[in-house]
Parts: sequence; C-alpha cells; structure tokens
Amino acid sequence: MPVNHAMLGFTLLELLIGLLFTALIVLGIAHYFLVSTQVHLIIQQEALAARTLENLLLQAHFNGQSEAAIQDSLPSNNCPNEAFVNGLDFTHWCQALKELPQLNYSLTSVPAYLEWQSPTGIKRIQR
Repeated sequence: MPVNHAMLGFTLLELLIGLLFTALIVLGIAHYFLVSTQVHLIIQQEALAARTLENLLLQAHFNGQSEAAIQDSLPSNNCPNEAFVNGLDFTHWCQALKELPQLNYSLTSVPAYLEWQSPTGIKRIQR
C-alpha cells in the first residue's frame, strides 16, 4: 500500500495559524474576565454608596434630625470608636469610608449626594 506523505500530520503554517487562533481566544477570555471584574467592583461600589446615602437620609428622617445635623455629626475621614453616636448608626458610613476611595458627601445640598473615585472615574449617587 503506497503512503501519501501529503496527508500525514500538519504543516508548519497550519500549526502557526492554529496557535494564533488559540492565542487570540485566550486573550479574548482574559479581557472578558478583566472587564467583568471591573464591572463587578463598580456595581458593588454603587450599591454601597446608595445604601449608605439612603441610610443616612432615613436616620435623619426617623430621628427627627435635619440633614445638616447628621452631616455635622459625621466624622469626615475616620470611623467613630462606637457604632452609635448621638443616636446615629455609622455602620454603613464606616464601611463606605473603607470601600469608596476619596469619599465626598453633602447631605444639605439638594439633591444630597455621595461622590467617590471608581475605576472608571468619579461616580456620584444623588437622592
């Protein structure tokens, strides 16, 4: 039986094209994971900021204090030693200070807002 050498194995060009396609697929998957990780972080930061702002505004409403009084009670860049200060719960605030870089806020402006530096730029939540 004669052996046809053209039908045995791969040529070097076929191998290189296969490796190129494999490398492109791996790069695509790596890019997808990078983007999905950034999106996940942004979603977590937005949820934390919204929850923190809602919590502070609800405390102002239910404690009978004004937003200005709440804002004056907030420690600027540190977490208080106790969770409750002047009847206010700072649990969400302390978590936001840890997780949201360059946190900025105003409860007395209309609308009230929290602002921070996210991976894609400055983000702002308003209520």
